[in-house]
Amino acid sequence: MEVLKEMFQHQIPSVSDTELSDFLSLWTIKRQLKRHEYLYGRGREQQHLYFIQKGAFKIFHETEDLKELIVGFGYKHTLLLDLPSFVTGLSSIYRIQALRQSTLIGIHQRDFYSFMEKCPPLATYWRQQIELALLSRLEREIDILIDSPQKRYERVLQRSPILFQEIPHKFIAAYLRMTPETLSRLKRF
Repeated sequence: MEVLKEMFQHQIPSVSDTELSDFLSLWTIKRQLKRHEYLYGRGREQQHLYFIQKGAFKIFHETEDLKELIVGFGYKHTLLLDLPSFVTGLSSIYRIQALRQSTLIGIHQRDFYSFMEKCPPLATYWRQQIELALLSRLEREIDILIDSPQKRYERVLQRSPILFQEIPHKFIAAYLRMTPETLSRLKRF
């Protein structure tokens, strides 16, 4: 919980100590997942925002023929959620799977939104996070449209170098739409 507190103090400097303490008291959901375990069931609505204390996750859409289309990752000391389901309350089209043993703490969507209404600094922070997520998705769309594996690799490496330290490379390769062997070759240059 201390790392989460430090993160919010750093990212929301205008939040008071009392507001932060009250907000952190709402993070009551504790989850431990084993490797390959899913955060929630297929097709369920996802109403929690999580902070990853330990571990890593892949976020993916599963096609009808059970092919995984990886759309993102979560790793230690970052926030994790299924944004479309969290915002709309509709069933999720994504799955979130632990890539190794993982520990999370979370807050329910209703508690998060309720507190956000009382705390303008948190509301501003959340709006900024949504804007960054939108920009990230736009960058991801460009990545998908670029034909060159080399350029896709370079763009993601420049944007998220920590990804290559936290996530197994076979999943990064799938995210980049290339084979693990191609990614391995590109990393050597």
